[in-house]
Amino acid sequence: MVEADRSEICELARLAHEGTVFADMQFSTKKFSTRFDDTINKPEHYLGLAVKSSGKSVRFCCASLGGYYIGDNANVVTVNVIATERKVRSTMLGGRAVIMLQRGIEEWARTHNAKFVLYHVTSGMNASNLDRFFRKSGLKTLGGNYGYAI
Repeated sequence: MVEADRSEICELARLAHEGTVFADMQFSTKKFSTRFDDTINKPEHYLGLAVKSSGKSVRFCCASLGGYYIGDNANVVTVNVIATERKVRSTMLGGRAVIMLQRGIEEWARTHNAKFVLYHVTSGMNASNLDRFFRKSGLKTLGGNYGYAI
């Protein structure tokens, strides 16, 4: 991602947020901007990728590099979000775009000597479709995300 993409990606992030179980929480442009800035200013720790169609961002991801909480020498990439414009989500373009992002994430992970790439799926929406997609992509389930509203 580059600075010129900020407003377009922010809108995609906001729309993605509205389609999650967290939609009742106010979207924070400030928090979005902080993470966006991290992808530009700290590329050794944060990754931001966007896929464009006809010059417009239709999908993006944000990931970060960290470690396993009780392990040494084990870099782990955590993918916090992959968001897609709704009208391309279930199209061939949407599928190709996520595969492009996955490849970009993997390449970035390898250049940072990561041992694992973890995708956090916490939207609370279409979990079975996402599970099927990730399994077809060769990923395996390492556990799950569970939660409840208070």
